[in-house]
Amino acid sequence: MTEINIKKKSGKEPASKEDFDLETLYVECSRCGRPLIWEKGTTTFLIQYSGIEKTLDSDWLMLSKGCPACSPDQNEFVLTLAGPEDKRLSLLSKKLRSN
Repeated sequence: MTEINIKKKSGKEPASKEDFDLETLYVECSRCGRPLIWEKGTTTFLIQYSGIEKTLDSDWLMLSKGCPACSPDQNEFVLTLAGPEDKRLSLLSKKLRSN
């Protein structure tokens, strides 16, 4: 899995990924399993400005370590991008939830 550290790159715009609409990428809380819904453009912004150079498709999944529902006192969450080779880890995380 790849952790995403977001830093806005200055000067150069990120490459366009016309093949797959990043807004359709599934985002889920790895602790409670709830899907995360946020403003339009947020997923695209996170991916493009994270420095990830991979081409993403519907096999990819973004996991959050907590969410406002299961961690109401937490203001920031670590996001992890799970690819097709990481699906077994995603299935394992569903079995290990502490809710």
